[in-house]
Amino acid sequence: MLAFHHPPIALDVDVQRALGLQNPAELARTIRGTDVQLILCGHFHLQIVSRLEQATVWVTPGVVSRVDLTARPGTERAVHGPSASLVHLGTAGVPLIHTLHARDPRMGRTVYEADEDEMRDVIVRLGPQPRG
Repeated sequence: MLAFHHPPIALDVDVQRALGLQNPAELARTIRGTDVQLILCGHFHLQIVSRLEQATVWVTPGVVSRVDLTARPGTERAVHGPSASLVHLGTAGVPLIHTLHARDPRMGRTVYEADEDEMRDVIVRLGPQPRG
Protein backbone atom coordinates (compact mmCIF):
# COMPACT_ATOMS: atom_id res chain seq x y z
CA MET A 1 0.00 0.00 0.00
CA LEU A 2 1.12 3.55 -0.73
CA ALA A 3 -0.34 6.65 0.88
CA PHE A 4 0.32 10.23 -0.14
CA HIS A 5 -1.47 13.51 -0.70
CA HIS A 6 -1.67 14.25 -4.44
CA PRO A 7 -3.78 11.73 -6.41
CA PRO A 8 -2.31 10.18 -9.58
CA ILE A 9 -5.81 10.31 -11.13
CA ALA A 10 -8.22 13.17 -11.83
CA LEU A 11 -11.70 13.77 -13.11
CA ASP A 12 -12.03 15.97 -16.19
CA VAL A 13 -11.62 19.07 -14.01
CA ASP A 14 -8.88 21.63 -14.77
CA VAL A 15 -7.94 22.28 -11.15
CA GLN A 16 -7.64 18.55 -10.40
CA ARG A 17 -5.40 17.97 -13.41
CA ALA A 18 -3.25 20.96 -12.41
CA LEU A 19 -3.01 20.18 -8.69
CA GLY A 20 -2.90 16.39 -8.76
CA LEU A 21 0.23 14.27 -8.98
CA GLN A 22 2.27 15.71 -11.87
CA ASN A 23 4.00 12.48 -12.87
CA PRO A 24 1.41 9.67 -12.72
CA ALA A 25 3.06 7.81 -15.62
CA GLU A 26 6.30 7.64 -13.63
CA LEU A 27 4.42 6.28 -10.61
CA ALA A 28 2.71 3.71 -12.86
CA ARG A 29 6.10 2.55 -14.19
CA THR A 30 7.47 2.38 -10.64
CA ILE A 31 4.68 0.17 -9.26
CA ARG A 32 4.25 -2.00 -12.38
CA GLY A 33 4.98 -5.61 -11.50
CA THR A 34 5.23 -4.92 -7.74
CA ASP A 35 2.88 -6.03 -4.98
CA VAL A 36 1.37 -2.55 -4.58
CA GLN A 37 -2.39 -3.12 -4.57
CA LEU A 38 -3.72 0.07 -3.01
CA ILE A 39 -2.88 3.78 -3.28
CA LEU A 40 -4.57 6.06 -0.73
CA CYS A 41 -4.74 9.80 -1.41
CA GLY A 42 -6.56 12.94 -0.35
CA HIS A 43 -6.27 16.52 -1.61
CA PHE A 44 -9.36 16.77 -3.87
CA HIS A 45 -11.99 16.72 -1.07
CA LEU A 46 -13.95 14.37 -3.26
CA GLN A 47 -14.38 10.61 -3.17
CA ILE A 48 -12.94 9.00 -6.32
CA VAL A 49 -11.89 5.44 -7.09
CA SER A 50 -9.89 4.28 -10.10
CA ARG A 51 -6.95 2.07 -11.09
CA LEU A 52 -3.29 2.71 -11.80
CA GLU A 53 -1.62 -0.39 -13.17
CA GLN A 54 -2.60 -3.22 -10.78
CA ALA A 55 -3.42 -0.90 -7.89
CA THR A 56 -6.75 0.50 -6.80
CA VAL A 57 -6.50 4.25 -6.24
CA TRP A 58 -8.76 5.67 -3.52
CA VAL A 59 -9.15 9.41 -3.07
CA THR A 60 -10.82 10.03 0.27
CA PRO A 61 -13.39 12.78 0.73
CA GLY A 62 -12.54 15.82 2.84
CA VAL A 63 -12.70 15.70 6.62
CA VAL A 64 -14.50 19.08 6.81
CA SER A 65 -15.85 19.85 3.35
CA ARG A 66 -16.41 18.27 -0.02
CA VAL A 67 -16.31 19.70 -3.51
CA ASP A 68 -19.71 20.01 -5.17
CA LEU A 69 -19.40 18.63 -8.71
CA THR A 70 -22.69 20.27 -9.69
CA ALA A 71 -21.00 23.69 -9.72
CA ARG A 72 -20.66 25.34 -13.13
CA PRO A 73 -17.60 24.03 -15.06
CA GLY A 74 -14.50 26.14 -14.40
CA THR A 75 -15.76 27.19 -10.96
CA GLU A 76 -15.57 25.44 -7.62
CA ARG A 77 -17.99 25.22 -4.74
CA ALA A 78 -17.34 23.37 -1.52
CA VAL A 79 -20.01 22.43 0.98
CA HIS A 80 -19.95 21.20 4.56
CA GLY A 81 -19.77 17.44 4.43
CA PRO A 82 -17.28 15.93 6.85
CA SER A 83 -16.27 12.42 5.84
CA ALA A 84 -13.52 9.89 6.30
CA SER A 85 -12.56 6.53 4.84
CA LEU A 86 -12.36 3.28 6.75
CA VAL A 87 -9.92 0.93 5.01
CA HIS A 88 -9.94 -2.74 5.99
CA LEU A 89 -6.99 -4.69 4.58
CA GLY A 90 -7.78 -8.16 5.96
CA THR A 91 -10.20 -9.26 3.24
CA ALA A 92 -8.18 -11.89 1.35
CA GLY A 93 -5.76 -9.28 0.04
CA VAL A 94 -8.55 -7.12 -1.35
CA PRO A 95 -9.17 -3.81 0.42
CA LEU A 96 -12.64 -3.10 1.71
CA ILE A 97 -13.25 0.66 1.85
CA HIS A 98 -16.18 2.40 3.48
CA THR A 99 -16.93 6.12 3.60
CA LEU A 100 -18.04 7.44 6.97
CA HIS A 101 -20.15 10.61 6.92
CA ALA A 102 -20.17 12.63 10.13
CA ARG A 103 -23.33 14.23 11.41
CA ASP A 104 -23.13 17.95 10.91
CA PRO A 105 -26.09 20.35 11.13
CA ARG A 106 -24.39 22.47 8.44
CA MET A 107 -24.31 19.55 5.94
CA GLY A 108 -24.62 20.87 2.40
CA ARG A 109 -24.16 24.54 3.28
CA THR A 110 -21.64 26.43 1.18
CA VAL A 111 -18.13 26.72 2.63
CA TYR A 112 -16.75 28.69 -0.32
CA GLU A 113 -17.40 29.44 -3.98
CA ALA A 114 -14.75 30.40 -6.52
CA ASP A 115 -15.54 31.79 -9.97
CA GLU A 116 -13.56 31.12 -13.17
CA ASP A 117 -11.07 33.93 -12.55
CA GLU A 118 -10.37 32.75 -9.02
CA MET A 119 -9.90 29.16 -10.17
CA ARG A 120 -7.49 30.23 -12.95
CA ASP A 121 -5.53 32.16 -10.32
CA VAL A 122 -5.39 29.07 -8.07
CA ILE A 123 -4.08 26.97 -10.96
CA VAL A 124 -1.43 29.57 -11.85
CA ARG A 125 -0.31 30.05 -8.23
CA LEU A 126 -0.39 26.43 -7.08
CA GLY A 127 -0.08 24.39 -10.27
CA PRO A 128 3.07 23.18 -11.98
CA GLN A 129 5.58 25.91 -12.70
CA PRO A 130 6.98 26.27 -16.22
CA ARG A 131 10.45 24.78 -16.57
CA GLY A 132 13.33 26.86 -17.73
